[in-house]
Amino acid sequence: MTYDFDIPTIIRRFVPVWFRRPRNLQYAYALASWCERMHQQFLTWREQEVLSHWRYNGLVHSLEWLMNDAWDTIQRRIYITVADQVPVVYHATEGDPVVANYLTEGVLSGYYHLDESAISEPYRYEFLVNIPVALGGIPTTILFQQLDIFRFAGRRPAIRFFDPDDNTVSMVYYDATEPPFNQL
Repeated sequence: MTYDFDIPTIIRRFVPVWFRRPRNLQYAYALASWCERMHQQFLTWREQEVLSHWRYNGLVHSLEWLMNDAWDTIQRRIYITVADQVPVVYHATEGDPVVANYLTEGVLSGYYHLDESAISEPYRYEFLVNIPVALGGIPTTILFQQLDIFRFAGRRPAIRFFDPDDNTVSMVYYDATEPPFNQL
């Protein structure tokens, strides 16, 4: 698909032969100048808004590029670690009435949701964005919003701020129920 076209060439090719005098062509170019201006505005918008996001996707190295391009362009110290896959936790066995109802009738009565405090740390994220404290002042809501655009569905990020000795200073977990993250 091409987005580039030459207005003077198009005019010269598609006007009748009797109209191809220099004065008439100048008149036609002046009439088509708005089209060329709109084309230039489209190319500028496409380069700044659309193509700037197409270089990133949900892969780990691409998310690292995104974070480093946005927040640490020179030293590029932001990196991502992927959590080990943890086994799925079941809160009922096959002999329990709730599971038996689900297997036979598809009814899920009696299930409950765990509090955040009841969930251990390995279950709270699938990948960890490691950011040095020296960058400081980066709002976590903006970081999570950027990650929300490109991360794979179902993969929850967490942000770990670390000091120069690679000790954890603070952890911020992704919470999809809070307003900044569920407004897509």
